[in-house]
Amino acid sequence: MSPIKDFHLVYNVPNSEETFSEGDTVGGAVSFVVTKESKVKSILVKLKGEASVSWEEGMGDDATTYSDRRRYFKVKNYLVTQDEGEVMFVVVSPGSTLRPGLHNFNFTLAIPQGNFPSSFNGQNGKIIYTLEAKISRSWRMPSQIQRELKFLSRPPANRVQMLCPYSSSLSKDVGVFSKKKVQLFVTVNKNVFFPGETAAVVVNISNQSSTKMRPKVKLQECVEYRARSRTTTSSRNWGKLVGETVKGNSEGIFHFQVKIPDEIIPSILNCEIISVDYNLKVYLDISFARDPEVQLPLMIIPSTLAYLYSAAAGGAPTCSDFPPSEPSSFYGPPAPYNTQDLNTWGFQDQLPPTVAPSSEHPLFPDEGPPATVAPLPGDFSCVICLEANSCKLL
Repeated sequence: MSPIKDFHLVYNVPNSEETFSEGDTVGGAVSFVVTKESKVKSILVKLKGEASVSWEEGMGDDATTYSDRRRYFKVKNYLVTQDEGEVMFVVVSPGSTLRPGLHNFNFTLAIPQGNFPSSFNGQNGKIIYTLEAKISRSWRMPSQIQRELKFLSRPPANRVQMLCPYSSSLSKDVGVFSKKKVQLFVTVNKNVFFPGETAAVVVNISNQSSTKMRPKVKLQECVEYRARSRTTTSSRNWGKLVGETVKGNSEGIFHFQVKIPDEIIPSILNCEIISVDYNLKVYLDISFARDPEVQLPLMIIPSTLAYLYSAAAGGAPTCSDFPPSEPSSFYGPPAPYNTQDLNTWGFQDQLPPTVAPSSEHPLFPDEGPPATVAPLPGDFSCVICLEANSCKLL
């Protein structure tokens, strides 16, 4: 029968969300009751962060398991107990004795600086940060207790640039006997979003062919696990939005308001064996043809970090040509249509009901004739400076 009873491990949380990040200090206490005088080898607390993946491919005798692991840090602290301000003993040498009664040990551990990924728990892998206390005794099973910490990776430094609009485009010949050019130019108001926010997506179509087509938008999630040069993925579509038909030899401009689901998990881009990516897939649905498409990567951040991007937006010049938000709002431009319009539904697991265009629900607002699609800029360019992957206005 173990003489160690009522073993507890508590720690102080740094914020209301109970999350820790690089460089934070984890402070707390270990307490337990000793029922009789006992010798111990050591009492320690340990803080560690690691990622692991594992999955199986094949069946029966042909099944192969792929696994990998990454250790980010491990910090230990051997504890000291005090009685009325005097040190009784340092619990690091074999033969130290604990007297009967209640024992309390305070501890402080620092999370190292580094680029560590946020906590994650998926189908084939996890990223986990734990705090553990352990009492070791000779020729006995150790007494131990473990707590899982919520770890939140700090955002990248280029936050202002991530608030700039960016675009992607393509040009494709469409047709059976006489091929004509179709141009697709897509712009999203920024790169980074948090759950519950709305992305403003503008789709410009120049259809010089005789084929009709419909623009569609999907928000796609892809979780990838990697081990021993092998990968396995799990994907999810968070629904889609559908625009009206663009007839042959015509042009169209579509404004989609894409609601980021509240239950979506943040992006993970800084782990070698696990990644969580999001893309806005915009494509033209053409019968009996391969659909032209562009994909714009998005970064999803936790809502608790929204204030960092709001501060970045307020303290730097903007390179956006989207309508400004309401004062002190971080939720992007207001929706140009009523919430019942065709292109203003948030993503759901099923399609919204069809709504026919009318004078009350116009597909194209009265903004003058649609502009001719100009020579298209390179992929993922700022729509102001048209410079790929950078913005000269920053």
